[in-house]
Amino acid sequence: MGLRTIPADQAWFWTDGWQAGEREASEQIVDGKTSGPLSEAEFLAELVTD
Repeated sequence: MGLRTIPADQAWFWTDGWQAGEREASEQIVDGKTSGPLSEAEFLAELVTD
């Protein structure tokens, strides 16, 4: 594998912390721990705070 250049404005994606989150999200998807997209009404209801 050779040297690759990453644009400065995209370097955040390759930080250890971000990559750990990406791995966690991928595991959750594989394990079926995600839900489908929300409807517009469900999305708006999620924004409401008590």
